[in-house]
Amino acid sequence: MRRNGSGWGESHLRKLYEGFGFVARDVGNHVHYRHPDHPELRGQVPRHKSLRDYVAADAVATIDELLRLEAEEDHEQGP
Repeated sequence: MRRNGSGWGESHLRKLYEGFGFVARDVGNHVHYRHPDHPELRGQVPRHKSLRDYVAADAVATIDELLRLEAEEDHEQGP
């Protein structure tokens, strides 16, 4: 998904977000995702079979930010 943002559907992004612990909430024609430990991290995915490239890119950027925050927390807690 990082290399090629095209051809991804809503079900792919659902698996990605939920695989990283995000909680889905159906809102009209979109699914909103929020991470319970980091509520500032959010994603929004339209319900279409094929999505625009930026939707996948946004999801990857949100997951990258989650990983950065978790690494920072691990570093602060130390051994």
